Order: sequence, then C-alpha cells, then structure tokens
Amino acid sequence: MQVSKALLVVIFIAFSSEVYASSRSEVSDFIKSFYTTLNSSSPPSSLKNYFAQSPLFFIGEQPGLSNHSDIIPVMISQLRKTMDLEAYPFSGLYIEKIYVSEDGSATSLVVFQRSKSKERNRKSACNILSIAKLQGGWRVMGWALISTPDERICTWA
Repeated sequence: MQVSKALLVVIFIAFSSEVYASSRSEVSDFIKSFYTTLNSSSPPSSLKNYFAQSPLFFIGEQPGLSNHSDIIPVMISQLRKTMDLEAYPFSGLYIEKIYVSEDGSATSLVVFQRSKSKERNRKSACNILSIAKLQGGWRVMGWALISTPDERICTWA
C-alpha cells in the first residue's frame, strides 16, 4: 500500500513537472511571437490576436483601459511612434522570468533590447506581462512597459 502511494506521488510530480514545462514553453513561444510582430512593420491591428478583449495597458505613466475594440491598435500605434520603432527597432529580447500557474494564468518580466542610447525614447523596454490562457490560446491581460538602461534586467528583486 505504501509503495503504491509513493508511486502515485512520483507519477503526479513527474506529470505536473511535464505540464508546467509545456505551459512555460507555450508562454515563452507566445512572448517571442508577440515581440516579433510588435517589432515588425505589420499593421497595429495585427496585434489584436495577442490580447484579451479588454486589456490593461500601462505605458510609462500613462494607463490605457477601454472595452472599445480599437484600443489595441491605437495603443500599439502610439507605442511604436513614441519609441520610434520604425527607425530604431528593438534588437532582441531577454525573458528574465516566467511564472505559470495551474489556473491558466502567467506573469513574465521581459526586456525588449536595444543598443544603448542617451535618447529617452530609444532605450530598452522592461515589459511586465500578465497573460491568461483563454479561448483561442494565450492572451495578454495586462501590459506595463517602462524604459530601462539595462538590457538583461527588469527588476533587482
């Protein structure tokens, strides 16, 4: 009896680890795809598929919250313009942390990297993403973006 309980615990832990690794990999792939699309010259509306219907944006000190269907392309367009992405695109990304929960939610710290610059709108960007697995896959629920002088660290905590 004890052996069978121990075996069940081992199987549960192994299966849970596999599911967690799979979900973590899915979130990582989602973030990489989001980054690539954001950093491209694709129309802002092409990023709608990465977001929940009513996402929360917090870009620098400006919050953006609306249930209007155009909030996503408007925010993406403004972000690209403010950060001068057309002339000075990001050069890479570094996923600092990903936490995936059993309830289908995930949080992540991601640096969108750029070469160092003294210009305020041409710095690397620390992205704090709140992501959920909804119908249709992973979607951004909340996105906070702040510039950072470091290309590999969002937080020192």
